[in-house]
Amino acid sequence: MKSRIRWVFQEDQLNLIKTKSRKNQLYFAVQLKHYETHLTFCDDIESVSTHTLSKDSKKLGISGKIHHLSPKTSATYRQEIRSYFQSHKINTREQTILTDWLLKEVFPHESLNTDQLKEKTILFMKVQKIEKISSSSLERLLRSVRHQYEEDLFKNISINLGFQTKAYLDGLLLFTPQKISRLAWLHRWPGGVSLETIQREAEKLQFLKLLELPAFLNSIPQKEILRHYRNICTKYPSAIKQMPETHRYAFLTIFAFVKQRQITDNLVELLIRLVKKCLTSGERKLRKELSQVVEIKKGCSKRVLLNTLITTILNHENEIIKDAIYPVIPKEHLLDEQSREGKKSTSYEGLLYDRVRKSYIHHYRRMLAPVLELLDFHANNINDQPIIEALQLIRNYLKDQKQFYPDAENIPLNGAVKKSHIEFVSEDSDGNERINRINYEISVLIQLRDKLRVKEVWVSNGYQYRNPEEDLPQDFEDKRPYYYGLLNKTQDAKYFFRRIKKDLKKQLSSLNSNLPKNRMIQILKKPLGHIKVTPLKEQPPPLQLEAIKKEVFKRWPNISLLDILKETDLFVNFIDSFVPSGPKEGLDKDTLKERLLLVILGCGTNTGLKSMSSGNGNATYQDLLHVKLRYLDPDNLKNAIRMVVNQLLQVRMSEIWESWTTAVASDSTHFKASDQNLMSQWHPRYHRTGVMIYWHVDTNSICIYSQLKSCTSSEVSSMIEGVLRHSTDMDVQKNYVDTHGASEVGFAFSYILDFELLPRFKNIYSQKLYICDKGDVDQYSQIRSIVSRAINWKVIEDQYDQIIKYAVALKLGIANAEAIMKRFTRNNLQHPVYKALSEFGKAIKTIFLCRYLMSEPLRREIHEGLNTVESWNSMNDFIFYGKTGAFRSNRPEDLELSMLCLHLLQLSMVYINTIMLQQVIQESNWLSRMSIEDKRAVTPLLSEHINPYGVFILNLKERLLLNHPPIKRAA
Repeated sequence: MKSRIRWVFQEDQLNLIKTKSRKNQLYFAVQLKHYETHLTFCDDIESVSTHTLSKDSKKLGISGKIHHLSPKTSATYRQEIRSYFQSHKINTREQTILTDWLLKEVFPHESLNTDQLKEKTILFMKVQKIEKISSSSLERLLRSVRHQYEEDLFKNISINLGFQTKAYLDGLLLFTPQKISRLAWLHRWPGGVSLETIQREAEKLQFLKLLELPAFLNSIPQKEILRHYRNICTKYPSAIKQMPETHRYAFLTIFAFVKQRQITDNLVELLIRLVKKCLTSGERKLRKELSQVVEIKKGCSKRVLLNTLITTILNHENEIIKDAIYPVIPKEHLLDEQSREGKKSTSYEGLLYDRVRKSYIHHYRRMLAPVLELLDFHANNINDQPIIEALQLIRNYLKDQKQFYPDAENIPLNGAVKKSHIEFVSEDSDGNERINRINYEISVLIQLRDKLRVKEVWVSNGYQYRNPEEDLPQDFEDKRPYYYGLLNKTQDAKYFFRRIKKDLKKQLSSLNSNLPKNRMIQILKKPLGHIKVTPLKEQPPPLQLEAIKKEVFKRWPNISLLDILKETDLFVNFIDSFVPSGPKEGLDKDTLKERLLLVILGCGTNTGLKSMSSGNGNATYQDLLHVKLRYLDPDNLKNAIRMVVNQLLQVRMSEIWESWTTAVASDSTHFKASDQNLMSQWHPRYHRTGVMIYWHVDTNSICIYSQLKSCTSSEVSSMIEGVLRHSTDMDVQKNYVDTHGASEVGFAFSYILDFELLPRFKNIYSQKLYICDKGDVDQYSQIRSIVSRAINWKVIEDQYDQIIKYAVALKLGIANAEAIMKRFTRNNLQHPVYKALSEFGKAIKTIFLCRYLMSEPLRREIHEGLNTVESWNSMNDFIFYGKTGAFRSNRPEDLELSMLCLHLLQLSMVYINTIMLQQVIQESNWLSRMSIEDKRAVTPLLSEHINPYGVFILNLKERLLLNHPPIKRAA
């Protein structure tokens, strides 16, 4: 198909064209504009339509026929065009400029895939007026420069290592008495929350702290660091020893650097969980004493009665009491008992604190000691400095046996201990108020846990819990116009919010006038402000869809999952995206492809590599394990998924599906997993231990992104991460979520990042609306009962710059969304940016709620989108059937690989089913007979014609080679 581009010629360009012979003017004009647009000449001149010429060029009277030129004339014209644009072919000088730019400005600061790197390089070449080179030449150049960059990096790392550090690194390749290398010992992931786990992780961190690693490693892009880290993790010590010295030390240094950050984060996570476990343990023990708790709440505790009896005896002494009681129980004993009972708390919180104290002393304290000794805590806010001082005080007295801190010690309380805990920390001793050491430790750790979770307190040499300022762009002040332009937002806060205020008032007025005639929505008086939404009516069933599906099943019965994966690769060739870690592989392409497909199937179905090798004589378990270690990398799998998604978007027929959807639905599903790792957690809704996988699925069942999450991670951050990081050709403009995937902060960031957040609220009845100004409330008589208050625009405008700063960090991926969103939770209500985001989100959420309540089509659209992701979730069990659908590995790396293989396998099923459905519909002339309901309900998530388990052949005549057992006769 010929391209029809409208080109506009400038006056000097027209004059230049007129200097050519009349029959060559059209050729010269096309090459001139093509070169201006693409910085390269058009080799296929006939593919350009004459409609591309502007009105000015037509005035020249150029004929529509393009004449071919001699090679000499063509070369002359090309040189003249280069001179006009002052550009030139790439030569030694330009190649040096390009190489220096890549080495100094690109590779040290960004980690880009091949396509992104080529696009960025081409843009730079345009700016430098360097003529574009062929794609293969550009790839060779980029590979060469990347190799040079890595060689320089490895050399720089090796030079900056001391002799002692090098000796420690060489020691990583030696074997321990347990017959594993120290490298493998460090690489082992932690188990569950236990004393053994903490001691093992603390021992690792103690060793890694002996290494003096180069400081510039922190400036290398995270993805680049992890790429080298995964490379070294797949190699045996014997192979590492054979590396060149600079490579060996560089790889081992990167390994130690990454492990130090991972172990630091693991210890922080263990600290957070231990404090939580200590609290829940104490509460669980207290709940066992339910009878006592009930008595306390009724005010008739046995302790209270005993204390009352003692007080009565002491206050009403007479001859009878003196004669009857004091001979049996001396008065001094009663006074001592009264003093002890007076110190014991009779409140529920006090009793809970007592139980927590006992658990802490007898069990948890010995776990926390090594964590506190190894981690370096910091706080950027001056209000949080007391907790840092308190931690130092606790470290100083960890081995002390005294009950109270010395009177001379300056013990921070405000900011280090919650106000509600001060009464438990401070005790009366010999008439003086003194600080109980154990109680103080407990209270400080509870406060520390809350601060760590929102990153108000951070830890050195970590990543997830690092300085929160490192999660933000460090050059924001210098490049403010660029960053605002990146988000397509104005720097004028008042102008930005003026449009939002206008839209908010418009939607509130529309809802107020729409409500009386809207039969689907009611505002109930009891309880006050209760919103009632009538459920959607069921849509008409599809008429022809079942017949179409039966035809598909008839044509392709009993297909194996392996064939589906194989066919998808034959169409897409996604195997080419699997790049080996380390040197080039010696296997031929067909053998490698066969083994890779078997590995992907084994991990994607959770049946394992041994099951895959048992039925394939050409590939043993060791062969498949080797391929897995060298090729099964998260980046490789994500690239393969991206290729399948992009190809699927291209092959879909617009007559059946939407040709280019811009909406996705996101939701998580729970997978069972062993609890001997830090990723797996107990889920209160599912009542079992496991992990969550968060999917982003478009309205036609194409999953564009997947994430492995813990059960307590934020679904809002997962939603944002998927929209920003999917890297496919799909332009996401809408995201449907359920109640857990939306929050006020999520609404704020979605607006800044230019996509619509469209939730289906389960708790719609309790939602409230917010107005622009206090005086506007009288304008909304119909919705007044569900109006909460006016938006505080001043808070938002004051923090507008910071909001943009955090949005840029999300957009560029300086840190993952989970790390950034940790700061904006209810545990950090006083954070000024959180207050602003919350107010901003309330405004955007109100605008959405007004639309949601007024528009039944919008509610149906959201409902249909979420039904699609639910269908995707239901298909997980069909594919991921091995080991009862539970993750058996305790390594988070293996869990992520299994998830991505499942994603690729299920996406391949969607790809093949899409082709099958389209073929049946085209060949059987179903398209003209398909109703709107048929097109709405058609889905590629079909499984009835697929056999995920393999082929079972029954031969009654064939026997196993077994001897018949002897039969014992009855006596």
